Amino acid sequence: MGKLVFVHFIKTLPYNKGVFRIRRLKLLIVAIFSLVMTSMVYAQGGRIDIEILGHYTDDKESWGEEWTFEVQTRDVPNLDEKDWRPENSVKNKWSGDSDPNNNDWHDLEDKRLLRHIYSEALPRSIEVRQRGWENDRGARIIFDCCNWYTNDDDDYGTGTETIDVNTLVHEAWSEFDWPNLDGDHGIRVRAKVIHAPVIKDISPNFGCRGDTNLQVTITGGNFPSLDENLLASIVWEGLVASNFHVVSSSEITARVDIGPQACLGFADVRVGNRELIGLQDGQLVSLQAVMLDAFEIKRATDPSCNN
Repeated sequence: MGKLVFVHFIKTLPYNKGVFRIRRLKLLIVAIFSLVMTSMVYAQGGRIDIEILGHYTDDKESWGEEWTFEVQTRDVPNLDEKDWRPENSVKNKWSGDSDPNNNDWHDLEDKRLLRHIYSEALPRSIEVRQRGWENDRGARIIFDCCNWYTNDDDDYGTGTETIDVNTLVHEAWSEFDWPNLDGDHGIRVRAKVIHAPVIKDISPNFGCRGDTNLQVTITGGNFPSLDENLLASIVWEGLVASNFHVVSSSEITARVDIGPQACLGFADVRVGNRELIGLQDGQLVSLQAVMLDAFEIKRATDPSCNN
């Protein structure tokens, strides 16, 4: 507010209309930009994880073939075939016969299929594709009644399903069971989203020189469920914030001590999640919410410090 009052004061001074009007406009832009920046209290994006749990098949084989299936992902709207990323694929194998009258479940060791940190908006959806083939041990010579023939590898096709990212719950696994992605073949996967945190308020929003053990509450959303994953700070010269604790996904508490000679002014409040830090395309990504000038340090003689 002080910046806007300053601009109003400048307007009352005598000036050369051709030059000073431009300067006044620049000051107004700076003031508005400062207010907009102060309202930035969230980070966009988040992280999506997808894991493959197992495979279904109905096929009856009498030769003990190995069946191989491959699962891949891509985010939408990147729908070009080239966007099926090789690094987001998992190959699994299992051996033995199945009952042709049942879609047999083959449990597998859980394997990560996708982990991606999005520094901007999350994708609307993730596509999961399965393709596979049989007789992975190679071709065999088989006698059928009166003739010998070569049994080569046989591709059993492709099936695709879509996960709506908006239906995923923050930090919770959701399971997807698709037994018939390609007729008598299917997969089971699970997916999880970790949203970037949001800061809505800090209470109290000021402290006084000499305060010790001041209990501060940060409210917002998408906070990590574990203290060990919480990255939070209130940074200002002469101020020490510690004992940050996650009460819920929308509340964090902290203890603030302010030295008697602490600098007067405003401190920023930051909240992050360790699980939203990582290398993405060769660049370090760290998603955190920042509330600028959210906590004020006042003189001990300030009227609001005597209550």
